[in-house]
Amino acid sequence: MVEQQWRDLLDPKVRGHLELQLKEVSSQKKAFINAPNANVAQLWCSIAILSDHLYQVTSRMKQLEGMLEAMVKPKTKTRKRRRKTKK
Repeated sequence: MVEQQWRDLLDPKVRGHLELQLKEVSSQKKAFINAPNANVAQLWCSIAILSDHLYQVTSRMKQLEGMLEAMVKPKTKTRKRRRKTKK
């Protein structure tokens, strides 16, 4: 009961993220439940999941940045050519 009380005191946005993280980390229960200190192992599993999410987001962002740069570069070159021909 005490465990649930501190969760109820969390900001609703944060609580939603916590609940999602707990659901995700429960998929690794077979791993962390066999650790000498299951609570600490559960935290490390959670950190690993968050790290994976961060890696995926960073990779997608870099890909999108590359696409945007590719879209902008041809326009910039075209503008420079136009300026040269006007002179």
